[in-house]
Formats: sequence, structure tokens, C-alpha cells
Amino acid sequence: MIEQGIKKLYALQEEYGITIVCEPKLGFNKSGFGINALDAFPIEVWEKYGIKLCIDIGDYLLATSDKVTDYIEKWREYIKVVHLHNVEFQGDKYTWIPVHPSHEMDEIHFNVKELINKLSRSADIFFIFEHTPHTNPTDTFVNEGIEWVKEIIQTS
Repeated sequence: MIEQGIKKLYALQEEYGITIVCEPKLGFNKSGFGINALDAFPIEVWEKYGIKLCIDIGDYLLATSDKVTDYIEKWREYIKVVHLHNVEFQGDKYTWIPVHPSHEMDEIHFNVKELINKLSRSADIFFIFEHTPHTNPTDTFVNEGIEWVKEIIQTS
């Protein structure tokens, strides 16, 4: 099924001369099925079509937890876009929050520094800062996170 989909995307990419970027998503009830299916998909087949990937680190962290770097490493050459945020739980619900250095040691949020570091070593990656707007982070908090990410990227 994945190959059928990327064949269609490849045809569109060729017809219109645009780069297509696919984002594997977390499914209903935090199901990692789609992310796991992509991970099981043969990279040699993906390679034939030249389709790029968008990695949403929140989806990947929820689906794969401590194996996130293994999942991402396999596809590193094809990653073009990274949706960058952390995850905050409120009961059984979760929201996307800005990345921030204070999360690395608070034992509440995911540690993302090493993941950002690893991803930033890939060529031509775009980091897109995302968060759920109604969380209302302060401008200072968001800017501290942006500066922190810039430091990580500059030192990698």
C-alpha cells in the first residue's frame, strides 16, 4: 500500500516538477501503526521514487519512545522537514508545546536535544517550530527555545 501511494506521489512530483514531502503520522489513540509501517518498508524501494519525508518529532516520540533515533536514522537521507516541538500531557490528552532547554531535565517532557543535534547534521533540513496555539507560551519562552535550537545546530 505504501508503494502504491508513493508511485502516485512520484507521478505528481514528476508531472509538476515539485518536491513532495510526506509526513508519517501518529494514528487514532496514539497508534504508531503508520510510523512502524514506514519503518518496516524497504528503503531500497523508497529510494526509487525520490520522495522526501517530514518528521514530526512529537508523533515519532509518542510512537517509538526511546527508539526514536533508530527510526529516524534509517530515513535520515530522505528527511527534508522536521516539525519541532515537545509534548505535554494533561491526563490522557496531549498538546504540542515549544521546545525549551528546561525540558531536558524535568522528567516530565521528552528529551529532544540529541534528536535535534542528530537531525541538524543532515543536509538541507528545514526545522519548523510548532506548538498548539492555545497553550499560550510566552514570547520569552518561545524565543529561549529558538535560541537553544540555534545553539544546538551551530555546534553540530
